[in-house]
Amino acid sequence: MARTATATTPTTPFHNLMLLIGCNAQTIAEMENYDIKQLEDLCSLKEESLATICKEIRRLKFPFPVPAEGRLKLLLSEVHIRRYANVPLDTIWDPAMDAEGAEAMFLNWESRDSEFSSFQSPTDGAPDAHTLSKDWTKGFRILENWIGRHVDTKTGVPLAFAVRQEPPDSSEYEAKNYSSLFEELKKRATLHDADVKTNSWARSVKTKVWTILDAIFEGHPAYVHIQPFFDKLDGPAAYKALQDQCLGLNNISHVAAEIDRGFAKLVYTQETKRWNFDRYVDAHVDLYQRIQELVPFGISGMDGNTRSSSSIPEFAGSAKVVAVSAPAGKRKQRGHAPKTKRQKGSNGRISSVEIEDRYYTFQEYRQLSPEDRKRLKELRMKRNGKGGGSRKNSQKQAKDIVEAIVNAITGTSETASDDETDPPKSTANDDPATVTNRNNPALTRQHSKPKSKKT
Repeated sequence: MARTATATTPTTPFHNLMLLIGCNAQTIAEMENYDIKQLEDLCSLKEESLATICKEIRRLKFPFPVPAEGRLKLLLSEVHIRRYANVPLDTIWDPAMDAEGAEAMFLNWESRDSEFSSFQSPTDGAPDAHTLSKDWTKGFRILENWIGRHVDTKTGVPLAFAVRQEPPDSSEYEAKNYSSLFEELKKRATLHDADVKTNSWARSVKTKVWTILDAIFEGHPAYVHIQPFFDKLDGPAAYKALQDQCLGLNNISHVAAEIDRGFAKLVYTQETKRWNFDRYVDAHVDLYQRIQELVPFGISGMDGNTRSSSSIPEFAGSAKVVAVSAPAGKRKQRGHAPKTKRQKGSNGRISSVEIEDRYYTFQEYRQLSPEDRKRLKELRMKRNGKGGGSRKNSQKQAKDIVEAIVNAITGTSETASDDETDPPKSTANDDPATVTNRNNPALTRQHSKPKSKKT
């Protein structure tokens, strides 16, 4: 004989929500027999258990519409998501909403449930421990991203929150403050929930993080820092211990000192096969980014155009030395001359170009037509027959380029004053093109004195 459920007046917010979902008074009363009387009772309920309850209620001949069962499953998923994200459950719905608002709420639940179900752990592409240890500041970003892409086996929650650097977001919940459900869980989820019902999934999260770290660092010297947490399989604690060791104050100071030495070694005097001005600038940009990554760990970053350390040469100053010391012809050979004007004719020579009063290499000069050579000669005669371009103009151009590079690196439009940025006056002794060893006494050939004849 079927059991008769006592219909109760839906006076509680939970009853009103169940009516909005599509359950009638008899179904709500029967669900109370399964200890489902408020939203908090759904926190410990699994989807399989809810399906069984719905099946039992139907077996008792109580009406339970299929749409209502589907919405009840979406409600269960939303309750779990908000519990993981540390969001109050009373924010799930607005008691004053109408039927149109309820339909929009159901669609939102469905979207969030679909996104939550799509979270999957990657199967390949794990970072290598030796690669991570070459640069720990960059390595921990890679490691955090790799762990964050995994999900907890038991709950399906992304593990990004378990290794985040900042404290959980405890501000008043507003869904619009987050661009995605993943971001919401990453910023709000926490393992330090006072609710004892979260203990089981907290242990699952810790174990999963430990498994990832163990797979990456087993056999690596850094494994000694996470091994003490093997007994409790506390992955987040092992991650923090490894980070404190590798990015601690002492270690960070060594990293900063290494970057300082890298700055000091950056010198450019002339074009070579494996070293040019572009690579010189790229090296500065790389070191600048590395030193900026250490700022959160208490290391001073770049101050204006330079590091706040007297041992590091100013980038703009280094580049201006290059502009002064490198001959104008060498600077032109770096490819700064417009290439669009260099069009070869059928005889292999450069034709139809705009001849400039500048230095031409031997190969360039050979490719000039007789008319262009004549034109070049006339230009040089007007300048008293001196070859090469104007050093003053070249220095001004180099100065502008340097200032643009410095602004691009530091992200500021401020430049130094004219007194600070004007290149120093050069002399003949400063120009490598005019330096000679002709009078160097160390290189003078030594002549031995003739031996005196014995008498």
